[in-house]
Amino acid sequence: MRSLGTREAGSMAENREVPLDRAQVRVYLWLLSGSTRTRGATSGPPVGFWTGPDRRSRRGRPKPDLPLRVPASWMLVSRLPSRLSATSSCLLPASTKLAFASQVKKAVQALQAFLKSKSSGDVLLLDDSQPISLLFTLWKIPRQTQTIRIPLPHGQRSDTDEVCLFTKDEPRMTAEQTQRFYKKLLEERGVTNVSEIIPLKTLKTEYKPYEAKRRLLGNFDMFLSDARIRRLLPSHLGKHFYKTKKMPISIDLQSNNLGRDVQRLVQGTRLTITNRGCCSMAHVAHSNMTADEVTENVEAAVRTVAAKLRMKGPIMKLIHLKSQSSVALPIYTSDLSHVSVLRRSKVR
Repeated sequence: MRSLGTREAGSMAENREVPLDRAQVRVYLWLLSGSTRTRGATSGPPVGFWTGPDRRSRRGRPKPDLPLRVPASWMLVSRLPSRLSATSSCLLPASTKLAFASQVKKAVQALQAFLKSKSSGDVLLLDDSQPISLLFTLWKIPRQTQTIRIPLPHGQRSDTDEVCLFTKDEPRMTAEQTQRFYKKLLEERGVTNVSEIIPLKTLKTEYKPYEAKRRLLGNFDMFLSDARIRRLLPSHLGKHFYKTKKMPISIDLQSNNLGRDVQRLVQGTRLTITNRGCCSMAHVAHSNMTADEVTENVEAAVRTVAAKLRMKGPIMKLIHLKSQSSVALPIYTSDLSHVSVLRRSKVR
């Protein structure tokens, strides 16, 4: 067998195939589509890559996934960090914090380049921004629903977002007087990001028709409610507020630190983990923020979710970063190969 020359060996090293999982292949195909390059974008993934659902046999059982392989020259993003478990169930160990931060920074820069290329050809009348979200995928579906409130170092809402507050009816006051009373209270406490105040009496009368409720839902980006009337709102708002995940967040209007509490709720975010699936998503930033601000928000959100998640063990499978119009960019993949490995680790 003849020996290979230096040039031939180098070309073979560049064209060698590297096995990847499907999550990594998606981000590489997206990066190669021209979103971060000056060349023209391709119409779809290269020929030979299966991007649809898993094939099934005649009995309906899914066949094992064939290993997807891409050339080594496509490795535009470094290997994704793994092993979120350290002192907590999902916390990043000190050895992988730097790798995780660099991976998040690369994903944020690629996402911002994609959003910039999409909006460059459109003439925007308003300074509209898209929300940037984190998609968490767990190994197991939790038994109970859990809502995690996540404080963020940088506000994830833009200045154009509208916030509505539902208040209690004050005794011996009309709806207009109650509205003026709470508006003055918010001004005294330094709250400036609440754009509309709706007393409970106004909600019962003016927003009783179905069309009025849908119009109210579309006019605001976030809803707050007085903690004293929180249990009364579901029957007056309807199911669409809860289907779109715009249910009001309760707040104590009698708190001495009302301004700080409102600021934390409005500029923070929350993650709702249900028992109906293994995927949950939370908004952590918007497209007008800088790459460093988005990176800090993502790291803070991951740390908070890892600390407050009730499930024990390394149950975090995937973490993706995405916007409304982009694919999900993976920033973390678990080193576990199957859920049975998770069961054995819990037994040990």
